[in-house]
Amino acid sequence: MGKKNKDSLGRALIKDRFSKNRHRKHVEDNTMLHTTEVNDGYDWGRLNLQSVTAESSLQEFLSTAELAQREFTAEKMNMKYVKSVPDAVEIVTSQPNFDEPLTVPRRPPWKPGITAEEQQEKERESFLDWRRHLNELQAKLGAALTPYERNLEFWKQLWRTLERADIVLILLDARNPLLFRCKDLEKYATEQKCKCILLLNKADLTNEYERKCWAKYFTDENIPIVFFSAAKQSNERKISEASTDSKRQNDIDVNSETETAESLDDITASDLEEEALRSTDEDIELFKRQLGDLDKAVESTAVKLDKIQVLLDKVVENLRLGKPVDPSIISEENAENTTDVLSETLVNSHEIFDRNMLLEMLKKQRIDNLKNPPRLSVGMIGYPNVGKSSTVNVLMQTKKVSVSAMPGHTRHIQSLVLDDEVELLDCPGLVLPAYAVAPDLMLTAVLSIDQMRSHDSAMARLCQLVSRHTFEQKYGLLLPQNEDVNIDYKQILTAHAYNRGFMTAAGQPDQSRSARLLLKDAASGRLRWAELPPGCEPEPLDSIIEEKRNEKRKPTPREARMVEGWLNKSAEIDSAFFAMKKTTAHVKGKPIMGIVGAQPAGAQVLKPWKQEKKHANKNKREKLRRVYAHLDEH
Repeated sequence: MGKKNKDSLGRALIKDRFSKNRHRKHVEDNTMLHTTEVNDGYDWGRLNLQSVTAESSLQEFLSTAELAQREFTAEKMNMKYVKSVPDAVEIVTSQPNFDEPLTVPRRPPWKPGITAEEQQEKERESFLDWRRHLNELQAKLGAALTPYERNLEFWKQLWRTLERADIVLILLDARNPLLFRCKDLEKYATEQKCKCILLLNKADLTNEYERKCWAKYFTDENIPIVFFSAAKQSNERKISEASTDSKRQNDIDVNSETETAESLDDITASDLEEEALRSTDEDIELFKRQLGDLDKAVESTAVKLDKIQVLLDKVVENLRLGKPVDPSIISEENAENTTDVLSETLVNSHEIFDRNMLLEMLKKQRIDNLKNPPRLSVGMIGYPNVGKSSTVNVLMQTKKVSVSAMPGHTRHIQSLVLDDEVELLDCPGLVLPAYAVAPDLMLTAVLSIDQMRSHDSAMARLCQLVSRHTFEQKYGLLLPQNEDVNIDYKQILTAHAYNRGFMTAAGQPDQSRSARLLLKDAASGRLRWAELPPGCEPEPLDSIIEEKRNEKRKPTPREARMVEGWLNKSAEIDSAFFAMKKTTAHVKGKPIMGIVGAQPAGAQVLKPWKQEKKHANKNKREKLRRVYAHLDEH
């Protein structure tokens, strides 16, 4: 039936009325249609910051000019090309020993009568002076500095955190703490009347021997440290929540089935009993920790009493002989007492602290005057991607701040109230200036791996930390047999690319893609590596073999048969012989399945080696090596 060709007068009038203004905008009042942004209001997007760690020479010049509030005009001159960037292989992969320390920018002190614009101008000038100092230091020493934070707004977040915090937890990567440690940052925190504690996160990626070495090293340096693992605590919390939910669901099912008062009373009694046992276990663990602290305090007190007894014996001997009391004895006693007081605050244990132990340690710290009473303010500062936000979520026991694998995800300071006694301050991650350790920063994902320009230096550093046997066992590579333990990184990348099928358009192995995967595995912990403190010997081979021996893995069918022995061999042969095996005739088209023996008419035989979905995999052809995989086991 065709379309009606009758004209409608009403529809024609409506179309004629609105057709004039259909394709152009209509302004009701007399305001301008085209407006411009004059930047005379509050910028609501000012906290959406972007971390800047690496700039080209032109970008650095323009940003410096913008900070200095100066304008420049371009002039044509004779250009001369110079090579200012060294090759990637020439970059030093270990931290040089330079005597000149690298500093962090300080916030200029505020004085009464100074306006906000004048204070911001002083902050910009101080930040420019700090950058000039780093450039002069780099030119004087002839050393290359790693990329560092060049955005002033990120340093302002650090200043606010230190001004508000009573205790500062400086988060470091437990695999290489000295790479992330900045002594001047600790000094600046002390100037702001903050107590510093080093929190070595990702401690689950290290073994006990490495943690003992680092604990001894920082104890000798008289620096308090705590080993922690935010990822491990988060996984344990998820597992406990899942088990609690499943248990609650099971209890609900049991209650719905029984619907009797006696069963409800029994379930309530069992829950109360389990809760009592759980609380009893927690009390026992707390009592053990308190008892250990008491033993340490008793031992330290006994040592002090012995020293005091020796000094008193010296004084009595001098008085008996008529000699004057030596004032150096009293000064020595005061110095030793001061050292003992400092050593009491150390918590350098090689054990990995959990959430309760960490909170208990923080609440025990002696702070005379709180900056934000009545709560204790704890600031979390450090490099990007070391787990500051993850640690905050673990302490809060819920996801309060967003977490991302991309460094620099946190943009501004966040204040979170944990309880009536503790308040957490999450500071954005800052890349601090250091001497030419860019490859090490790449291994810990402080610098973005996807944005790296060259992988040579980072892979060369990784091959120094990881043996060739680890690459062969982890990725199933066949490397050439050399006498040297450390192999060339190009051979590893070539073998890995061939093994994974990573090829370029020219048919060559894609080493860059393989390098990104290996570096990401090293950063995430799937490829294990660790750095030992200076002067510490590598782990003994016997402990490594024992650790590998204690690893739990599923045995292969051949190993399982070897463990079972030859006693059940006849039973295994009988079961294999009399089992109902599938036979098939392979023809072009659909395979025809059947079972040996009599089958009822119209019986349909399904594939036993996979879960077939009739709506999706009905006509899918399976590979023969998967069909007959059970025949390859014997």
